[in-house]
Amino acid sequence: MNRLNLRILYRPLLLALLPALAVLVYSARYVGAAEIPPVLDLNGDGPGGDFAATFTEDEGAESIVNASGLTIFNGEDDMLTAAEAVLTNRPDGPVEMLAVDAGATGLTVKYTADSGKLTIKGEGSVAAYQQVLRTLTYNNLSQSPDIIDRVVTVTVSDGPQTSVPVISTVAINGVNDAPVLDNSGNMVMTPINEDDLNSSGNQVTTIIKSAETEGQDRITDADKNSPEGFAVVEAGGANGAWQFSVNSGITWQPFVNVSNTSAVLLDGAARIRFVPNANFNGSASFLFRAWDQSGGRPSGTTDVDVSLNGGSTAFSAEIEMVTLNILAVNDLAIVDLNGDAAGVDYAVQFFEGGAPVAIAHSTATVADNDNTTLSKLVVTLTNRPDGDAELLAADVTGTNIQAGVYDPSTGQLMLNGPDTIANFQTVLRRIKYTNGSAAPTTGTRAATIVASDGVNDGPAATSSISVNPTNSAPVLDPAATMTPSPIAEDNSQPGGQLIAAILATGGDPITDADSGALEGIAIVDAGTVHGKWQYSLANPPAGESDWQLVGEVSGTAALLLGDDAWLRFVPAANYFGASDALTFRAWDHTTGSSGLTADTSVNGGNSAFSASTNSMSVMITSVNDLPLLGGLPAEPLQYIEDASPLVLAASLTVTDVDSPFLASATVRITNAVDGDAEWLLVTTNGTGISASYVGGVLQLSGAASPAAYQQVLRSVKYWNASQDPEPDDRVFQFSVADNQGSGPPGSVVVSVQPVNDPPELDLNGNGSGMDFVTTFYVNRGPVPVVDEGLVVTDIDNTTIKSATVRITNIKNKQAEVLAADINGVANIKVTYDPLTGELKLEGVDSVANYQRVLRTVTYDNILPEPDTTLRTIEFLVNDGLELSEPRQTLLTIAQASKVQLFLPMVSWGNRQSEEPNDRCTEAVGLGLNVDEPFHADDKDDWFYFDTEASNVLTVELRNFTPGKGQIVVAAEKSPGQGCSGLELLGNNGSSAPDKIVPLGRQPARRYYIWVINDGVLDANALYRLYVRAVP
Repeated sequence: MNRLNLRILYRPLLLALLPALAVLVYSARYVGAAEIPPVLDLNGDGPGGDFAATFTEDEGAESIVNASGLTIFNGEDDMLTAAEAVLTNRPDGPVEMLAVDAGATGLTVKYTADSGKLTIKGEGSVAAYQQVLRTLTYNNLSQSPDIIDRVVTVTVSDGPQTSVPVISTVAINGVNDAPVLDNSGNMVMTPINEDDLNSSGNQVTTIIKSAETEGQDRITDADKNSPEGFAVVEAGGANGAWQFSVNSGITWQPFVNVSNTSAVLLDGAARIRFVPNANFNGSASFLFRAWDQSGGRPSGTTDVDVSLNGGSTAFSAEIEMVTLNILAVNDLAIVDLNGDAAGVDYAVQFFEGGAPVAIAHSTATVADNDNTTLSKLVVTLTNRPDGDAELLAADVTGTNIQAGVYDPSTGQLMLNGPDTIANFQTVLRRIKYTNGSAAPTTGTRAATIVASDGVNDGPAATSSISVNPTNSAPVLDPAATMTPSPIAEDNSQPGGQLIAAILATGGDPITDADSGALEGIAIVDAGTVHGKWQYSLANPPAGESDWQLVGEVSGTAALLLGDDAWLRFVPAANYFGASDALTFRAWDHTTGSSGLTADTSVNGGNSAFSASTNSMSVMITSVNDLPLLGGLPAEPLQYIEDASPLVLAASLTVTDVDSPFLASATVRITNAVDGDAEWLLVTTNGTGISASYVGGVLQLSGAASPAAYQQVLRSVKYWNASQDPEPDDRVFQFSVADNQGSGPPGSVVVSVQPVNDPPELDLNGNGSGMDFVTTFYVNRGPVPVVDEGLVVTDIDNTTIKSATVRITNIKNKQAEVLAADINGVANIKVTYDPLTGELKLEGVDSVANYQRVLRTVTYDNILPEPDTTLRTIEFLVNDGLELSEPRQTLLTIAQASKVQLFLPMVSWGNRQSEEPNDRCTEAVGLGLNVDEPFHADDKDDWFYFDTEASNVLTVELRNFTPGKGQIVVAAEKSPGQGCSGLELLGNNGSSAPDKIVPLGRQPARRYYIWVINDGVLDANALYRLYVRAVP
């Protein structure tokens, strides 16, 4: 139905409806425009008349109506007089506002902030009011807006009538504002004293207020009621450690590697403290950014990246430093009477009628960390049952120390300085006690020593002086045989024995006339040829750290050990037999201390040492030493694909200190990822060692000397036969064994480097050789130049990048053609250069697809009498890294026998025009070798021809000057069927004047040719039709 018909159809319908429309018009006019209020729709095409919008802080005014769809309807009255928008709730006050753009409408706009009312006034069209109201926006300049929804009511009025209010609901999306840190103040913490290791620290809020001495607010935030906190970004230092607590100081955690990208977040209630290093005083500080606690992360969160800060983040752009002062505290002077031994107290024995005894060890010390001088030493003998007969004295020779007179009533000896600590230490070691009573009261005297630096007295150290009657030296049986428990060869951590237990193995070798006498030994010689003697004062020793060397001792510097000390002998490597002897005297503890040295040259009588000596040794039992490997290469070796076998350990050594023969050796490839392609090769000639290799393990066996095994292992070679080896490092584990076990293994690492293998090309497929031979027959069309079974392989690649096929001795230039079929292969592109005779296949594709395309390569020569020189066609394949070996096809050019050429002619006897031949049934027959041109004077020409035998057929349309058109070739499906049953064989619809249709080999039958002219019809234009039939 056309448009004219539509108009005719609908005209009677319109005339039929006119009376009803007239009634409707009449009814509308009867109601009257002033009696119907205008209708306002904020939502346009959306449902209902209301609208919803979202305002986002800091993103500017937000449209709160449908800016393209808001509509006003006012019946036939096109005029309005006013409009009003009221912001009914304004929790943020005057920073909230409504606005419109009156543009060129001439309407008057006014917004009253106190009431939130926006009025639009003036006589204007509905379109003008609609234009202005479509620009209605809401804005809020607060940096901390209340997020309650805003309700805006909107009405329009035509004077007598006002529209029903419609509502725009505005959701408020508040955006966080980063806190602002004023770092012009000084934030400090409450000072702590030097060496205060357990301060309670300060709360974060307290630290913040420390910089608000004049009421300043150092951390501000545009967001209302935003809490304050720290993001600590630096808390290091060499003088102590910063710590924080989020549970009121119950537990403390260190700041670990804090930075701008790994901060610790702390709220106002968290506490921070500094734990100073010993004796440090001065200042320490940390850095922080302000944190407003937004984002939901709890106080104590670590590893927080605060490098993005300011803006709407939770962190201030500014950084502040907090400083803590560590106040200097005087360090007390410390007296250690015992020197190198444990504790600071000392014990000594005084015997009736004996010489004065030192109340401090010869290595006693005095120390003060923050002073180089002392003011005095006060020595007090706290108990003096023998009164004036007891005396303390000090030798101050060579110092500036003044020794006061000993006061027997108080037992006090004053040593006054000032003088250096070193001099006070010298004098301390010279203080002696004596008792001149003819019958001294036995018991222990306590002498306290206190050092003072002039500010404070240090802690007291006590020397316990045991006053005894005349001592009887202990008696040691020189014939007693002590036999410590034997230990095994190469035991570097023997357990040792209690000295009391060792002495007990000799019966009761020590006796003493003094009642209750203690027992011990004074070691005067300890051999070191076959190992070393060690002792421990820990009972029992807990580990290696509790043991100390006996070291060099002598009769004048003997090591004193009580019978509650421990002894052990640590043998030298591979030694077995009796240990070096340890020679000792008995010691009764009446002088000296366990672990210290003493002069034993005065012995027997009433000395502390026996007059005789005895010796002991430990038996070290023989243990088999496992064979050891050495000389393995430390750095990885390199094996390159296709290389000769690689020697793995040319400098390897094999040793066994206690076995003349070894039993076996193993070399294992721990990760033979290339499986059976990986080999270990070895030469065992003349050694008596046999070898086997299975599954990556080379096993050597047979009793032979370490030297023989060394010779064989040095000959081990690695070989990988894979043509695509995995590049993983290979780890080879070597081990050797004697009759009792294998020694520790050694490893050699070999880096395997694959080498690209070029692709391989076999033109002859299943035939012999890799090259191909074929013959091209003139005028018979293209011939394949490879075997249909051509094979392309690449052992270490799955893709090929390109291939080149080239006639190396092209003779007829553009007449010679190489072609390939790339149908169905997406990534391979084909180009042919007739001047060079080079066919290129390019584009990364699978090996299979390149094989598929190369199997289709053909050669053609379109000259009727081409140069018949033997052609060499060269093939190369490239995997992107290397070219294949070139392969050749030798192509012979020969004339084909029995070639028939059909030229156009009419098939009946008398010559005539081909017309009429516009249909298949009017087709003109073509005769043999008769030249007859045809006219391009109409659209369709039909022809037919017959063949008597199978031929390779080609139909050629020559000199078809109209150009545009096509040639179609068909054949009878069944003999004699004619045009009623045709089979389409081929066509050519190019615009070239010459159109060729190759049909390949076809059977004997009738064929039809349909020439279609889509160009200019010209009775003077002649064309020729050729049929080439090659048997």
